[in-house]
Amino acid sequence: MPSWTLDQYQSYVNRNRIQNTKPEQTVQHEPMGPAQGEKECPCRITVRITSFRRRLLDPDNLVGGAKYLVDGLRYAGLIPGDRPDQIELQVRQVKVSNETEEKTEIELQPRKSEVE
Repeated sequence: MPSWTLDQYQSYVNRNRIQNTKPEQTVQHEPMGPAQGEKECPCRITVRITSFRRRLLDPDNLVGGAKYLVDGLRYAGLIPGDRPDQIELQVRQVKVSNETEEKTEIELQPRKSEVE
């Protein structure tokens, strides 16, 4: 194993140094869709999530897993927000027989808001 001089080592370190050491933010907290999302639809949205699975989940795990889907819909600007006066969330699961049938369906249905 060859030995390096201090100059060789510093040259190696400088060549392989990461230029930008500040980590990038991976989570965005603003909508990716149109900024006027709430103004376009002043109605309440029914968000219906159906999970087709070979092995059914406990109900609390199923509903808890829907949080990230709803947040994704909000960040994408597909729903105005996730407060109870903005959406009605319906989550259900259906047992399927094989892996090729496993999927998650998300349906959005605008409706007149009862809370105004």
